[in-house]
Amino acid sequence: MGGPVEILSIRWTAVLVEEFKESVRFFQEVMGFPLDLYDEAKQFAFFWWEEELQAFEVFGLDAEAPDEMNCAVAGFQVANLHSARSELEGQSIEFLGETTITPNGSGWAYFIGPDGFVYKLVQASQEYAHIQRGDLNKQAAATDSGTSPAISGIAFFGVPAIDFEQTTKFFEEILKLARIPASSNEHAVFPLPGGESLEIFGPENDYDFYLPCPLVGFRVNDIRSARQTLQARGVTFINEIYEHPKGGAWCDFRDSEGTIFSLAQS
Repeated sequence: MGGPVEILSIRWTAVLVEEFKESVRFFQEVMGFPLDLYDEAKQFAFFWWEEELQAFEVFGLDAEAPDEMNCAVAGFQVANLHSARSELEGQSIEFLGETTITPNGSGWAYFIGPDGFVYKLVQASQEYAHIQRGDLNKQAAATDSGTSPAISGIAFFGVPAIDFEQTTKFFEEILKLARIPASSNEHAVFPLPGGESLEIFGPENDYDFYLPCPLVGFRVNDIRSARQTLQARGVTFINEIYEHPKGGAWCDFRDSEGTIFSLAQS
């Protein structure tokens, strides 16, 4: 068995889409995500927020992705991928395939959580090697709004758990994440050292509108401005901005395929 698993951040999230090219254009041109790699033949796109060292990936149906991946995936950064995998396998966690290590030292391995969703362990390279950009437009398309929504990375990853206690126990006792009290029923919040949070929602919680898949929340500095910009670009929001009494705000929208995402202001 390896050493203790230390989760450093949610470094990476990904989604599987039916209309690959249309979805990539949505995230690049409408959302303003910085595209670093686009491979239409392999149906793979890589968006990279260099300042935050975070990535968002889009996989088409023919991409090389686990067959079990049918919802958004969170990638947890660890210092030592092999050690972390060994530790989790010692706890009877099921991994999907072999560990992948790239020439620059980065790597990943997929596993199945107790909720049945696919997750990923990610090991970052010592120095990020800039990836050759693809043949889509390198800049977000100009729009009538004339401004960018200023999305700067990943704010949180929300998981709808059928068995709330079992899922929170996994993240507390096996992944060793520290849980803080939440104000609503069946809602567990795990802040990570990188500044993101993992949130677990049980079936008795009110936030069940995005079931059955996890929810990716993107960080913005000014949620009202970002929302107005995206609405001007035709993005459909499904609720109003919710402001938490203790600070922070969020609202939820649908992408070009109807998948729900969030904007989050800390």
